[in-house]
Order: sequence, then C-alpha cells, then structure tokens
Amino acid sequence: LAARAAERLPATAQGIRVAGDPDALVRTVAVSGGSGDSLFDHVRAAGVDAFLTADLRHHPASEARAHSPLALLDAAHWATEWPWCELAAAQLDEISDRHGWDLRVHVSKTVTDPWTAHAASPTTTDDTSGAPN
Repeated sequence: LAARAAERLPATAQGIRVAGDPDALVRTVAVSGGSGDSLFDHVRAAGVDAFLTADLRHHPASEARAHSPLALLDAAHWATEWPWCELAAAQLDEISDRHGWDLRVHVSKTVTDPWTAHAASPTTTDDTSGAPN
C-alpha cells in the first residue's frame, strides 16, 4: 500500500512513512488530506485496516498504534491535498457555468511542499526492540 501511495501521490522529499506490520493484509483504507491525526478515533471506529494522511505527530501516532493494529501511512501535507484540486476546479467551473457567473478557476502547479531533501538513516531498527540492527 505504501509503495502504491508513493507512486500515485505527487513526489516529495518525504515520501511515505509507515507504522505497522508491513506484511499485514489491507482491505480497507481511510484517507484524509492534510493533517489527520485528530481523526484517529473516527478512523478506528470505522474499522479500517490503514489510514493514509499527513503530518502525523509522534505521540498521537504512538497512541493510535498502541490501541489498535491500524497501519499508518504518513505522506507530505501538500501531496495529500493537491490531487483533488483539479476535480474541485472542474466542479467550481461547472457551478459557475450553471449560474451564469464569470468565474474561472486555475489550479497552480507550484509545489508548496517546504521540504526539499530527505536523508535516510544509515541503520534500521529492529521491529520489536527498537534497537539498531
């Protein structure tokens, strides 16, 4: 799922961070553009297997994982919001045409993600102990 999200969302320096079992079967996914950690209670209540959002903070993500097997996918804020902009623009143009308004919407192609680079850690951590391998 993380690889597919990385392929489909706009490329960013961050890529997709994942918390959870990388081999777990994912059948249902909740998605929230922008910062979504305030939605953890709703997402868990929905019974989904994974939650794709952005700007996940350490403590809320740790607590969400401690209370359920929910997998978390953390993408860049801009990357989770930008994909729907063209659809929204088309809908606004349609509403404008229907009402005879002289409104035209332009979606900027400017990347507003502030992060420009990513340096991977030289070691990984053991999944169970958190200790370096």
